[in-house]
Amino acid sequence: MLGYSEAARATYIREAGIDPLDLPRLPSEGRAKTDLESWLRWRFGGLTVLMGDVAARFRQPPLRRGLVAVVLAGAYRGSQVGRGRAAEDWLTWILDDIIDGVLLEGAWEEGSEDRDYASALGIIAKTGKEIEIGVMLRAPSKQGDTALQRQQEIVLAQGRAPDYWMIEVNDEAGLQAAKEFLAAQPRGPAPDAP
Repeated sequence: MLGYSEAARATYIREAGIDPLDLPRLPSEGRAKTDLESWLRWRFGGLTVLMGDVAARFRQPPLRRGLVAVVLAGAYRGSQVGRGRAAEDWLTWILDDIIDGVLLEGAWEEGSEDRDYASALGIIAKTGKEIEIGVMLRAPSKQGDTALQRQQEIVLAQGRAPDYWMIEVNDEAGLQAAKEFLAAQPRGPAPDAP
């Protein structure tokens, strides 16, 4: 990913005179923190330029499509360093009209995802932008995993139903859970043919 390739590393060394591999992982203050924050801004900026180029190409004929980014729902609840590991700056992408929607993804640990989704929806609402919002549910594959119905309840409790749902399936047990969940969903009108 951008920032950890040799080409990006060499470019940053040329531009800033700092090797990102020499930066401490979690500096709390001083020059090391300033250098790490500079690296993260550079990394976010490079990815934002790339996202803008991709979005522009998608919007041109013959595609004429928008761009939806799969993003971590809780990305802005943590530190800039944590967000930097995922190289996600989806708030900037929304504000700069680079993406037309987000597919929010989370870990689905009971008690944390409600805060992650509430945070993401609050951030999106404050932008004043009308974007498509999807939610990635994760099919349970072992005992103790959060059931799909419970994941859906957590999301719907945030007060804004997503425009669509996606289900990540990793094994046969998950596939069976997804089939049962989908069979229980109300049926809406058939989508328009492309």
